[in-house]
Amino acid sequence: MDTNYGWVCLSALLIVVLLLVPGLWWNARAPAARRLPSAFVPVPGLLALAATGLLLWIVHPASSLMVTLLYGGATLLLALDLAWRWWRADRWRASFGDQGPGVFALWGAMIAMAMAVGLNPLPIAQESHLETVIPGRMVASPPDHLIPYITASYMFHGKNGIERSKEYFGEWSVAARGPLVPLATNALFSLFGATPRDTPNLERKPWPGTSDGAYLSRLLGWITNAMIVLGAGHLLLALGVKPASRPWVLGCLWVALAPAMLINTVFLWPKVLAGFFILLALAALLRSRWGVAAGCGVLAWLSHPVGLLFLPPLGLIALWTACDGAGSTREKASAAVRAGLTFGLVAAFLMTPWLAYKAWLGAHDMFMDYMLSDGRGLLRAASLWSWLGARWDNFWITLSPTTFYYSSNLHQWVDGPVSDPLRWTVQYAKTLPSGLGMSLFLFAYLALLRPSADPRIRRVLALIVLTFALMLLLLGFSRDGLGRNSLEPLVPLIIVLCAAQTKAGPAWMIGLAGIYLEGRWVEFTGFMLEKSFSWANVPLDAWVCWSISSLVGLALLSLGYVVLVRGTDLTARLGPAPA
Repeated sequence: MDTNYGWVCLSALLIVVLLLVPGLWWNARAPAARRLPSAFVPVPGLLALAATGLLLWIVHPASSLMVTLLYGGATLLLALDLAWRWWRADRWRASFGDQGPGVFALWGAMIAMAMAVGLNPLPIAQESHLETVIPGRMVASPPDHLIPYITASYMFHGKNGIERSKEYFGEWSVAARGPLVPLATNALFSLFGATPRDTPNLERKPWPGTSDGAYLSRLLGWITNAMIVLGAGHLLLALGVKPASRPWVLGCLWVALAPAMLINTVFLWPKVLAGFFILLALAALLRSRWGVAAGCGVLAWLSHPVGLLFLPPLGLIALWTACDGAGSTREKASAAVRAGLTFGLVAAFLMTPWLAYKAWLGAHDMFMDYMLSDGRGLLRAASLWSWLGARWDNFWITLSPTTFYYSSNLHQWVDGPVSDPLRWTVQYAKTLPSGLGMSLFLFAYLALLRPSADPRIRRVLALIVLTFALMLLLLGFSRDGLGRNSLEPLVPLIIVLCAAQTKAGPAWMIGLAGIYLEGRWVEFTGFMLEKSFSWANVPLDAWVCWSISSLVGLALLSLGYVVLVRGTDLTARLGPAPA
């Protein structure tokens, strides 16, 4: 079978450039006070792609070529001006923002690991759509990874949301999930000359690149999900942690290596991207920037519906933060009203277009069925006690180490029995201790229980507790852990909370090394325990992919050793430009 890894890797680089150029250009020309923080640098590029995809969806097909040429030309001009400013004004370091260039290297490392897993030609055990152009890349996976690509293809062909909806989405609809990633993918189709079929053909073609654009959907998913490390570093700064310091390095490396982040960066649902915007929203609240927090919260919802669970707690934290910053009771009330109105009005304004479109479609919201279920698929709960029982089971399995493994869950999947070693692997996508990493989850739990006098830490904890409660009540239907329902955005929040409260000494390297090995277990068992696996038939490109993912992880561990064990100050290399 022919391969074209070179073109796919070049495409990944071009997508990263499309995301970064607008933000870098702005920071290279703006005064220090108006520069974007590091975590926001790729956001203008992502929003520009999504806006272009929306325009292409609306004007299809008459002006597609013109829009594509205008977008590509504008990006090229910005890139040329950026290069000129970097060369003449030496502004390259300042353009990377308040975390410096180091966090972008960590982002690149996460992208490389995700691509190494995603582009491996070997099948993973019981993955959805095995041996197609867009396989699931998760052990015993659901089919949700197809949704961004299918939705983008629907938009590419200019359908209005009603026509041929069942053919594309079954009982769901084009508006069932967030539009941000599909819209950006739609723009990439035109920019890269891809033409998805109507409806998409998932038959395996030359691996891994195809003319129908499936590889573009996969690349954008991996790249945007990996932005979570930028968000983690950003929230650490808002909690008073200095960039490139030991706690900052610990938090960012833990996020980059955590098993839940590896699994859900590679799997193409944008829940980790929603987590990225949630981290940005909370950091904005800690800095009393109510409108920015609301905007980021809405972007989390537009990435994936799981983001909606965070909006009410974020609004409450806005009121709490505003009250803490005021003096008298009257001042507290006035500050709370201003914060609440700003947060609420901005959120409502940004949510209204998509809500109006969903209302126009008139499609049944399947998530409502999940909220009323007791673990029997989409069936309504038999009684209040069965509804509560499902939530209790989910609570216990989500929080308890190894309980999922010893439970009755997932002994069978679509393609037959699931072996015990694979069930151990599956729990990394299902439960909180495994998602954090068995090697370090106890420290994270202790951080959740540790009292803190810092009001910023208390607000992070409040968001975690309030949102977890909402997850149990509204999406705790499955009786096998919240990991594949809604837990993904909470994992980086808990990691940041823990890292911000520790001195991060040499002993933490043992835990990071353990998490690295757990990630290798998750990756390698997925491939090696697939029923058709044979060492004699492993192709060269699979060996290369395994080597890349392992070596990149080792490079991250080496960084941890240099900072955490040897105590080397890398601020001059990894941190922001001098003031």
